Amino acid sequence: MLQNPNLADVRPGDEIDGFYLLTDATVRTSSNGSRYLSATLCDRSGSLDLKMWDYGEDIGPEDNGAAVR
Repeated sequence: MLQNPNLADVRPGDEIDGFYLLTDATVRTSSNGSRYLSATLCDRSGSLDLKMWDYGEDIGPEDNGAAVR
């Protein structure tokens, strides 16, 4: 697991652990009816789209603009 990598350096399949800014968080419904979180993670190097499947409501739209781990 990569610790605190710049988001610009993250590649598909990487497992990361760090603190990033959460933006554009919305709860959506998939085609099979389950809910998921769609958001963007940002740092000074760039941003990544985020999809959180098996959404348990630990993080949500109310956390927009917050630092998340």
